[in-house]
Amino acid sequence: MLWPGTCSNFGAMTAEAWVRLVEEMIDLKLQHFTEATTKLSPDLARFLVDKRETDRRRLDQIRTELVRTLQGGR
Repeated sequence: MLWPGTCSNFGAMTAEAWVRLVEEMIDLKLQHFTEATTKLSPDLARFLVDKRETDRRRLDQIRTELVRTLQGGR
C-alpha cells in the first residue's frame, strides 16, 4: 500500500538519484545566495550573469523531474 501523496511509479527513479537531484538543487541555491551576498568585481559579476541563467534552467529541469516522479511519471 502506498502512503498518501506517493506515486506507484516512484521506482522509475531510484531514491539515490532523487536525493542527488535534491542535493544539486540545494547546492545551486546556496551558490546563488553566496553570489548575491558577496561583493564581486565587475568581470566576475558579468561572468556570473551567464552562470545564473544556466543554473536557473538547471533548477527548472530538476523541479520538473522531481514533480514528474512524485506525480507518477505523468
